[in-house]
Amino acid sequence: MSQTREREIVAINVDLSCDQHCEDCEKFFDCENPEKEKMFNRRRMQRARQLMSRLKHKIAVVGGKGGVGKSITTANIAMALAMRGRKVSVLDQDFDGPCIPKMLGVTGRRLSLSDTGIVPVEGHMGIQVVSMGLILQDEDVLTWFHDMRRNATEEFISHVDYGDRDYLLIDLPPGTSSDTVNMMQYIPDLAGAVIVTIPSEVSQNVAKKATLLCQIFLILARSIQAI
Repeated sequence: MSQTREREIVAINVDLSCDQHCEDCEKFFDCENPEKEKMFNRRRMQRARQLMSRLKHKIAVVGGKGGVGKSITTANIAMALAMRGRKVSVLDQDFDGPCIPKMLGVTGRRLSLSDTGIVPVEGHMGIQVVSMGLILQDEDVLTWFHDMRRNATEEFISHVDYGDRDYLLIDLPPGTSSDTVNMMQYIPDLAGAVIVTIPSEVSQNVAKKATLLCQIFLILARSIQAI
């Protein structure tokens, strides 16, 4: 009889090739190839930089695990800052389950276009909201893959007329993959991140991964800004 040996899986490499398209690479934060830093000088990345420079503080709300309260935390922080007289914008980066419009009382309204770009919906206390929930109907279901999700992120960061604001809060979806990494690449000067979790061990373990991603990103962003 043949004996079957169990072996530990130490890594999974989907694609080991490099096509120099750093913007689309899932290994962006682990790669040490100096070519990747050229992406920040490309046209659309430069536009994102210019537009984001008008927002003083950009803060991501991260959790990794779904259902831990990221969206309600984002909404509460936005309201607290607005009550202090700050100009606040909220970017709902959760394309599949956008909750921010309902939590900030702008459900049923729609984003519009102007000569200067997409116009955010303005809610209570002057809080601006940008979300797929202000584009899709309630019964619509997204079946987007990586490139389409990245394009949506680019539109919400590079082509929205936020104006001059004190804070941009970004409500990130569960996980630490495509949508989260796309946002971090387009906003290299994040002021920080709020990590949201609950007492369960499962949620805290995933939150640790989200924290590690934020730490890696901040180190990378500082190194790029120093160039």
